Amino acid sequence: MNLNGKLIARVGLGILTLMMAALTIPAYFDPTVNPGLANLTPELASLGSVAGTFLGRQLTVLIIAAIGIVVASRSLLMVGAFGITFLNGHDAVMLFLFGGSEEMFGAVSGLVIALLAGGCLYLAAQIKDR
Repeated sequence: MNLNGKLIARVGLGILTLMMAALTIPAYFDPTVNPGLANLTPELASLGSVAGTFLGRQLTVLIIAAIGIVVASRSLLMVGAFGITFLNGHDAVMLFLFGGSEEMFGAVSGLVIALLAGGCLYLAAQIKDR
């Protein structure tokens, strides 16, 4: 793959990582700020419960993606892109199936993010190892 595809994969994944970090990091202080956690009851919204595992998995994937972007590692880019694709795709399906009509915006936006991250995953898979 030429330099442009590698650059597009890194920049695209970087934008998605920053966007998800903007929603994940503030949620550690108030979990209801994150769209995926907004409907939780106060007991479940504590960091020792559902909110903590949700935010922990997101932050882990974001850290892996960020390291892959910085060091330009093909495997870390692929793991980060897959994680973002899976997390957002899973959340989009769950919001579509179990959320009400007010959750459709979240389902559609999660699906769009999953598709964009899937494109970054495809581009990262085309990168040749050194």
